[in-house]
Amino acid sequence: MIPNLKTWWDHPEIAVEPPNFTGEAIRDFALSLPSERQLDEHSVKWLDIDVNDGNTLFNTMARRRAYGVQGPSKESHQNRRQRLTDLISECESIGYRLPAEFTSFLADDNSVNRMRFACHWFQLPDFTCQCPLDTEFVMILFLCEEQGCNYTHLLIDRNGDHCVTRTCHWYGMNSLPPEADSTDDEKQIYLYSNSFAEFICIASEEIREFETRTAKSKLDMAGKFEQIFDNETKINMCRLALSYDPESTAARLRLSELENAE
Repeated sequence: MIPNLKTWWDHPEIAVEPPNFTGEAIRDFALSLPSERQLDEHSVKWLDIDVNDGNTLFNTMARRRAYGVQGPSKESHQNRRQRLTDLISECESIGYRLPAEFTSFLADDNSVNRMRFACHWFQLPDFTCQCPLDTEFVMILFLCEEQGCNYTHLLIDRNGDHCVTRTCHWYGMNSLPPEADSTDDEKQIYLYSNSFAEFICIASEEIREFETRTAKSKLDMAGKFEQIFDNETKINMCRLALSYDPESTAARLRLSELENAE
């Protein structure tokens, strides 16, 4: 790999390094994926909720969460799989081979659905991109932050070795508008993980922590606005908390109390 790459955790706005994972955990990275989630009879209605009808705060949070649990549409899955097939051929035609752990993961809809990122989504590139640090390497975009704050890539050499990098520039994407550009700092490329498998381990742990933390925050919000929210909204906030963490005893107890009070 390219020597002396700074790690993403050296970025001035990144404070916490990820946990270290053993070789066994990385080899069996599919076992690290977040648990599956399903929309229940209540949360499935959030898909069609009008965010401007009634409690706009709850409606916005609920709709966003419902789509997060549902995952990409069938069409999006199909488009990703087709782009992956094309990308494999494109890379092979120029002498590069995508790692098997990457192709098998992104070919599987269930694995993609389980990666319920807070503000990222899987996005394969418009084109393969030579790495500006060393043109013997190619960068393969696979993850975008929803507001364009960062982009995550595979960095691959001709021997098939790879790592995962993150940058604040859209390498591999057609810019909109075409004349758009980034600053030199935004174009800096950081090492994120030593492999795609390790990336999935790190991201899976981040998702679990995010969902546990968010469940607690939704429950705390219901308590903080106890005098403002009506009983139905408080019940819905408990259900929203449980959509993040179905094992939350506190949310289940509070939901039971509220339902019995009706």
